[in-house]
Amino acid sequence: TAESLVNQLRDSSSSEEAQKEAVCELRLLAKWGDEHRISIAQAGAVPYLLDHLYSSDAKLQENAVTALLNLSIYAPNREVIMSSRGALDAIVHCLTAGRSLEAKQNAAAAIFSLLVVENYRPIVGDRPEVIRALLDLIRLGNPKCKKDALKALF
Repeated sequence: TAESLVNQLRDSSSSEEAQKEAVCELRLLAKWGDEHRISIAQAGAVPYLLDHLYSSDAKLQENAVTALLNLSIYAPNREVIMSSRGALDAIVHCLTAGRSLEAKQNAAAAIFSLLVVENYRPIVGDRPEVIRALLDLIRLGNPKCKKDALKALF
């Protein structure tokens, strides 16, 4: 369940492997419907997922940002994410310094999802590094990456 997976993330004695597995499972669970997205957010996963956006492990970072993207599909979770301490900094870090193209792409898609909320547009727009990183993805990315970056810009 979402609660047990978040408890694994919360437990500082959990092994690195257990943390990776929990983040991967949350990514998959968040993909399958609003009821899962609600339970994951209510269980308190967002701050732990945000922490993993700074991971040096490419797969862990990718799973964490994709889980956040999947959570943001459910509109009320956008506020949960943006009201979490350091959320935008963590997502921008993943966008600008992500360990893989997929992590950067999913950070761009997460930003696009968050920008559906009009109040967040000036907050994100005040970050020049976001625009630069999105333009880099348009220039260097694969077609899906370019599409996600373009959607985030407009």
